[in-house]
Amino acid sequence: MKKILIADDDRAILTLLSYNFRQNDYEVTIVSDGKKAYDKARKNPFDLLLLDLMMPEYSGIEVTQKLRKEGNFTPILILTARDDDEMKLTGLSAGSDEYLDKTTPMKEIIVRADALIRRNQMYNQAPSETVSN
Repeated sequence: MKKILIADDDRAILTLLSYNFRQNDYEVTIVSDGKKAYDKARKNPFDLLLLDLMMPEYSGIEVTQKLRKEGNFTPILILTARDDDEMKLTGLSAGSDEYLDKTTPMKEIIVRADALIRRNQMYNQAPSETVSN
């Protein structure tokens, strides 16, 4: 079963996302602020982190930056109500793997989450090539 951490300060969004991901065979952990997301992601292995952009304590971008600096390369999908190209570029530059707005259909969010996990698993299972002289 795929493990996902969902962080959003909007209880209705958390409920909607967690329900839909559970219906698609995900083990879901939810938190309501960026600090809790950061702490959980550091201490527990997840297949995907789904982070709201604007949260109390740390933003989704701050969580992403902190985790990447520590060498945590769990796939990160930032989901936001702000459809702003500049913020999208900032989020992707910070190290997120995907950036979607909350108007994205739920089915697409889940398909993109599946794709991020699949790519990460393929990357981690790929045999390392040795270069010899």
